[in-house]
Amino acid sequence: MKAVEASRLSLSLNAQGVVQFDDRGRLFEVKVAPCVETSPDECVGTAEVSWAAATFSPAGSAQLPSLYWSAEDSFFAGALRQGHGATGYSIISSDIDGDGVEELLFHTGREGGYGGPSYAVFRWESDGGAWLEAPELSELTVGSTGVFSTDATAGASVWFADGCCRRIGERYAIQDGMPRLIERRTETLAEGKDNEVQVTIETFEGGSLVHSTTETTVAEGVK
Repeated sequence: MKAVEASRLSLSLNAQGVVQFDDRGRLFEVKVAPCVETSPDECVGTAEVSWAAATFSPAGSAQLPSLYWSAEDSFFAGALRQGHGATGYSIISSDIDGDGVEELLFHTGREGGYGGPSYAVFRWESDGGAWLEAPELSELTVGSTGVFSTDATAGASVWFADGCCRRIGERYAIQDGMPRLIERRTETLAEGKDNEVQVTIETFEGGSLVHSTTETTVAEGVK
C-alpha cells in the first residue's frame, strides 16, 4: 500500500457539539455532547463518531464513553514515525499493523505517561465484517510517553519513562490485532556519570526471553 502523506486538521465543534470533515474522500461526522471544557482549545465528553467507506478503510462507527476533542490538534492521518508529532491528536488514522487498512485511534483518556493522552484503538475485523476496539493495542498507550511509532519491517514501538533516569522502549509485531513483544530496550543513566547510559537489549520469542545484552554508551539526550 502506498504510504500516506501526513495530514493534520484543526477543527472546532459547532454549538451542537458536531463537526464534519473530509479525509481523502472519507467523510467523518463527530458528535461530542455535552463537551466539557478542559482548556481553551479542548473539551471532553461522550462521543459518537461515524465515517464513510474509502479505498483504505471500510465504513464504520464508534460509540465512545469519552473523547478529548482538541480544536487545534483534531485529526492526524499518516505513517507514525519516530518524532511524528501525532501524540495528542483527538483522532489518528494510520495503518499500524501493516494489513493495508488504517486503524483509528481515539483520544479517550489521560493515562499516558505523566498524564499524557491514552487511546482506544479500533481496527477492521474482516472475518466479522465490523470495526471493533483492539484492547491489547489500546493498553499499549497506557503509561507510554507517546503514541505508537511504526515501521513496515520493525513493527510497532512504544516508549515508557521510569523516573528521572530510565526509559524503556518495547517493540511489537502485530498480527490480527494482537501485539507480540519481540524486543525491549532499557536505557539507564549510569550512577554518578551524567554522560553515560547503560543500555540493555532483550529479545523475545513466543513471550519468552531468549537473549540479553548490556553495554555502556555516551548519553544522547536521555532525561
